[in-house]
Amino acid sequence: MKNSPLKLAYAIFSIALAIFLSCSDGPILVFPGKDEPIVPPSSSGEASSSSAESSSSEEAGSSSSSSEADGSSSSGEEASSSSSCDEADKCGGKCYDRETQFCINKTTIYDKCGGSTYNVQAMICCGGTQYSKSLNKCCGEVGYLLSGYGCRDNIVLTKCGEEDLYNPKEEFCASDGTAQYLCNGKQFDHPTQMCIEGTIIGECGNNSSLDYNTYFCYGGESYLLCNGKNYKPDVQFCFGGNIEDKCGGTLEYNPLTEYCHIDGMAYSCGGKPYNPSTHFCSDNKTYSCNNEPYNPSTHFCSSDGIHEKCNNEPYNPSTQFCSNGIHNKCGGTVEFIPGTEQCCGSSKYNIATQFCSNGIHNKCGGTVEFIPGTEQCCGSSKYNIATQYCYDISKSKVGDFCGSRPETFDPDLYECRTGTEPNYNISYNRIYLKGGLKDVRDNKIYEAVLIGNQTWMALNLNYKTDDGTSRCYPNTGSVITSDEENSNCNGTTNTNAYPNYGRYYNWALAMGLAYSHNSTIYNATANYQGICPSGWHLPSEADWTALMKYIKADCTKPSCSGIVPGTNEGIPSTLFRPFYGYGCVDTYGFGALHGGVGYDNSNNGNVSFTTYKSGTSAFWWSTLESANDKAYTFYVYKGTGATLWGADLKSSYRNVRCLKD
Repeated sequence: MKNSPLKLAYAIFSIALAIFLSCSDGPILVFPGKDEPIVPPSSSGEASSSSAESSSSEEAGSSSSSSEADGSSSSGEEASSSSSCDEADKCGGKCYDRETQFCINKTTIYDKCGGSTYNVQAMICCGGTQYSKSLNKCCGEVGYLLSGYGCRDNIVLTKCGEEDLYNPKEEFCASDGTAQYLCNGKQFDHPTQMCIEGTIIGECGNNSSLDYNTYFCYGGESYLLCNGKNYKPDVQFCFGGNIEDKCGGTLEYNPLTEYCHIDGMAYSCGGKPYNPSTHFCSDNKTYSCNNEPYNPSTHFCSSDGIHEKCNNEPYNPSTQFCSNGIHNKCGGTVEFIPGTEQCCGSSKYNIATQFCSNGIHNKCGGTVEFIPGTEQCCGSSKYNIATQYCYDISKSKVGDFCGSRPETFDPDLYECRTGTEPNYNISYNRIYLKGGLKDVRDNKIYEAVLIGNQTWMALNLNYKTDDGTSRCYPNTGSVITSDEENSNCNGTTNTNAYPNYGRYYNWALAMGLAYSHNSTIYNATANYQGICPSGWHLPSEADWTALMKYIKADCTKPSCSGIVPGTNEGIPSTLFRPFYGYGCVDTYGFGALHGGVGYDNSNNGNVSFTTYKSGTSAFWWSTLESANDKAYTFYVYKGTGATLWGADLKSSYRNVRCLKD
């Protein structure tokens, strides 16, 4: 602008304005570019209504000086003598109103501030409000901060620079710190611009007289105002009378059809702006799912978010899922692995090791399915729970029940025989030990039957002792004098005509002891072998009791009541062979015969039998003793059905039934 006409005109204008201002009657009030003068808040001397009685009241004995209030609405007065009031109401001899005034140092009267006393040294009172004297002054009835503000004509104004005050209705504070009049209501850049007849004129690059009412200067270039406003052309642009920020700071765009994204690019879809962070544009349409973009050709929107299409098809993610095709969730909630798992109601199962039948079940051994409720697993095998049982799950060993018999047994060791007794039309279900029992001492073979969990010989023992003291039932008469073989020991058929009674033994012989033990106590241990083959033993009291309890006789030593014969559950009827009549059915194959009992009354080996082949009783030794010369026998009567424990002479002869260990 050096030596330019504009600069010369500006200098002349400034001189004229200065002369005019110097001749003005009053101060120039300047304001900080606002519609109304500013009433600033106080600083640390903020207005306070609290009293300062501790430093001001006469009664408190204040020692403050009588310096003037410095702008306070109540300045002190020196008291003068007066006699119009009591001495107690005087300050320095002058009367004062205690309701509205207070006395300092008993000499100076001050008006209260808002009805309260105050420290006149530290505070000032403006319009009834206390302010810090070091930071504030009063402007009329208002306190203001000394820093940044001033008072003219009782109006608080903002400072421009160090001293000037300006009225924002007429003036503004220029960038050089001077107060300048508005140019037709507009501010301008003083001193590089000036106002001539309401038009802002100034330099811009090579243009020394740019019309700033129409243009503005930025970086030495002139630009049209945007609806009367300046803007920054390097990062802003004018569109439709509005100032817009360039997209990414460099790109101008159409805000009506484009959206400026944070990546600095402008986006339009179908002639409308869209945000690629929240929408996807496809075929001039936008797609958003819960404020997230998605491609409708590969994905779809559901209530729970965005999902990839399954073989180009949408599905319901709440009840379906995609795995090489669309599948319904089990029960609408549980996903599974197609080809490996399947649904069973609302649950899933592994089709290789499980199956579904009114619920999920593991296959037997992981491979064999069964019918729940009808079949069950036994290891890797299955069985019918009505007719079969699992004997050994570790070996998948399944056995068949023997008819209606409830016992479970090792099918490798036992076999079930069902049939009908010849000539008696009596059906039976009996469990026999496979191969029976072979006595290696004489190679005799005995049938053995399972009753409950006990395995009994199905015949009386027929072992001939080496000392010749065992006996057979006599063929004729009632006395036998030696251990001669006859048909009663070895009946060819187990019938009433040719019974197989086996041999008879005294107690010591049955126990495998010397004869002398027939008159002394021995106290046998459990599973005592006695005369029985190896692996078998002479029954104890507990063994016979277990047998009786199993076949539903409630028996206790020394006797128990019998069960009426003719019922299949009675001990006599279930143990005795059927050819005796009385309802005997030999349910378990025990094969009891009424062989009676023999006595050697003279101790000479001549044994007399009191009950013959057509007798009514059967007797078997036990290991239990009742006295030196007596031991218990288990015996039953076919006629009365009585089942008894009887203590009799050890020297008497009775049959032996051996029990498997």
